[in-house]
Parts: sequence; structure tokens; C-alpha cells
Amino acid sequence: MVSLYHVTLGAFFAVVQLQSVHAVPLAHLHENLRLRANSPTNFETFEARHRREVFFAGGEYAFDNGANGTLKVNQIYVEQLTPVQGVTKPYPLVFMAGGGLSGTTWLNTPDNRKGWASYFLEKGYAVHLIDYPSIGRSSRLSTRQTYIPTSAEIAENYFTRPELHPESYPQARLHNQWPGPGVRGDPSFDDWYASLLPLPPDNVYMEDATGSGVCNLLKRIGPSFLIGHSFGGMMLFVVAEKCPDLVQGLLGVEPYAVPFRSKSAPGPGTPARAWGLTNTPLTYDPPAKDPSTDIKKVEVGADTASNV
Repeated sequence: MVSLYHVTLGAFFAVVQLQSVHAVPLAHLHENLRLRANSPTNFETFEARHRREVFFAGGEYAFDNGANGTLKVNQIYVEQLTPVQGVTKPYPLVFMAGGGLSGTTWLNTPDNRKGWASYFLEKGYAVHLIDYPSIGRSSRLSTRQTYIPTSAEIAENYFTRPELHPESYPQARLHNQWPGPGVRGDPSFDDWYASLLPLPPDNVYMEDATGSGVCNLLKRIGPSFLIGHSFGGMMLFVVAEKCPDLVQGLLGVEPYAVPFRSKSAPGPGTPARAWGLTNTPLTYDPPAKDPSTDIKKVEVGADTASNV
């Protein structure tokens, strides 16, 4: 997680400063690092060895009244990781995180095991982790918005300890995947929750800006496979709509894309995503110009509890 990464960097920079100012023998510094790595507060990383480059994709200049000047907006932060042994797979991977998360979610797990990025780096892929526009390291959208945070209670109820809240959804009682208690005070939970970021509420704007930014990235790195989790699963379809020739394939992991409906608890849910899988236009055959009249919805079968 990002907090482990920052602490590791902080420890490293502190060592360099001590070495230059106090002339501490290098052997002593190595011993100190070894002791820290084996201490109860273990900051050692187990990620796959890789080369790292950072750049930004997309975005445009726009005048901002609050700044009384021109700003660069809607760009996406990109972290490009390549295996030290060299890339052996023909197509890059682009990872898009769930809502309220940044690209760090694909790095080491909250309990410091290898994450998805390491798994695919070890398979020979070039990996690209992005932060959505206005999220994490990607500056701002071109409109000023009130951001929505995720409370610790919601995080526990829906993501890390839903089995304690069976009223949340029918399958909640079956949950057993969090590596620890999954509540405040659990070090893994505390570290993961520290990585959560507030979200802008305008999904249409987020889809437009993200789609343009990722397509700009694909023009730079070539046709790629896209992997999206939750909110990122919805963004897969946005990108595929905007630049289909640059999308080699899509993989949605628990995609937030229930057709035409938002549903996070038992019951019928509420209308959402006018274009079915997205809030922004998708190409239909025959063509649809107005989703409210041109797309005919038919529900097949009963809405089951999905708890077996």
C-alpha cells in the first residue's frame, strides 16, 4: 500500500541524509536497515523487481475562475512498470482501480503480500497503473466539485467485514477474504483505509475525462489489455467506446456495471447508467440516439438472492 511505500522511501531518504551529514559508516546503515526489515513494523517490500517510469496522459488547458488563470486539467497519472528481465508479452496491461482508490491498489496487498502488478510483471508483461482525473496524483477535473469520502463504517460493512453485516447483501455472510479482522484497529485495515480517496460525484464527467486520458495513453503505448475493478470495470466500456482499435481485450473484476440499475443492497435498486453499462453514450446496433426511447429493456428471470 501507499503508506508502506512512503515509509520505505522516508526511511531511505533519512539514511541518505545521515550518511551525508553525519558520515555514518555504510555498513552500519545496512545493519540498521536489516534490523528494521526484521522488526515487528516490517516495511520490507516483496514486490517483483521492476523498472519504473512516471508520466501523465491526456488533459487540456482551461481557464479557472478560482485560480484566476489557466490550469492543466483532466490528465491522468501513469506509473509504467516493466520487469527487470525484460518484457516478453506482446501487449501491455492497463489497470484501472475501484472507486476511491488509486493505482497503488494494484501494488502490494494491505498485509504486504505481492499484488496484481507483481503477478503480471513476473509473467513478463509491461504494467501501467493509473490514477483517475482529480484522484490521487492526477490533479483536478475542469469543474470544481464537492468530493464524496468513504467512511470507515461503509468500508467495513461492504468491503472488509461484510459478514458482520448480513443485511448489506445476501452473500455477505459468505465473505472470508480479508487477511485479518477487517475493522478499525486491524493494521491491514488501517493501512488500506488510509489509501482511500474521495470521489467527485459527477460520473459523466469522470467517464469522459478518464476515457480520453486512457485513450491518449494507449496511443502512446499501443494496443493493450485493460483490467478494471468495480468502478474501473465500468470505465473499461468507456475506453472501448472511445478508442476500440487500441483495446486488445477487457477484463472486469467485480465490475460496477449492473445494466441500467444501481444496486448495492437487497431490493430492486435505483435507475442508473442510462446507456446500460455506462452513463455516457455507447454504440448500439441498431443505433440509439436517446437511450430513454431507443433502448428497449427486457428483464429475464427473477432477481435471486445469489447466496448459494
